Amino acid sequence: MNHLQPQKVVNLGIFKPNLKEVLLIYRNNEPYKNYWGMPGGKVEKDEFPYYAAIRELKQETGICGTKPEFSGRIFEKVFPQGELIYDFDIFLFNFYYCLDNFKESSEGKLSWEKVSELEKLNIIPSDLLMINNVCLNGNSKAKSVIFKEGDKYFLKSFEVIK
Repeated sequence: MNHLQPQKVVNLGIFKPNLKEVLLIYRNNEPYKNYWGMPGGKVEKDEFPYYAAIRELKQETGICGTKPEFSGRIFEKVFPQGELIYDFDIFLFNFYYCLDNFKESSEGKLSWEKVSELEKLNIIPSDLLMINNVCLNGNSKAKSVIFKEGDKYFLKSFEVIK
């Protein structure tokens, strides 16, 4: 098994103020290509996750946001056939926004989606649980294990850490 250094990333829960809709991105690139998920990206060297959240919001959506709300941290590992290929240390931040003047990037298509209907989408399995169990319900930490078979991702486990 590979022992990768965890990659620090930010995931952005961008919600309309009523919390019934979330802005998702249909990813053009791996990991999770052709899946819906939360916008976000890598934390750069010597960058604080808080500032990475503001930067990624602007890069992926064109939205100039301030004051992201830290909502939690997820430790996620992705395995295809037993070989660790991704080890993520995910910092979750919430933003509240209600306009449709976002700008899509080369990362993928953006769309407001109803939180109550996310299970109907081809969504990254752990993102669905992050949105429901961390961003919206105040659980601050979790561990996630995902298996990859071909171009499909399957959730092996998602455990809230108390």
